[in-house]
Amino acid sequence: MSLQQTASVNEQTIQALITEIKTLRSELNDLRQGIQSAKIQLNPTSIYNNKEVRLILGVDERLIRKYRDYGYLTYHRQDDKYWYTGEDIIDFMKRTRYEAFA
Repeated sequence: MSLQQTASVNEQTIQALITEIKTLRSELNDLRQGIQSAKIQLNPTSIYNNKEVRLILGVDERLIRKYRDYGYLTYHRQDDKYWYTGEDIIDFMKRTRYEAFA
């Protein structure tokens, strides 16, 4: 094998390794997010911010805003910050619950 072919093989190997590292990094970030959401325990007396409510409910920021705007989710506001009690979230979950019909 010539020196040029060896350099080409090494470059291809390095690119393949870089791609694999990027994939692993992405999977690691997904796992970290899952661990963070698993750590949040819903307590009726606790106060939660938007990020925590998103993790608890597993929804996007826009959907939380929609729930607030339509009056589905009770909240407290101070300046540009929104706060939710655990009881607010529990009440929301009870009001939007549908019984099984089958």
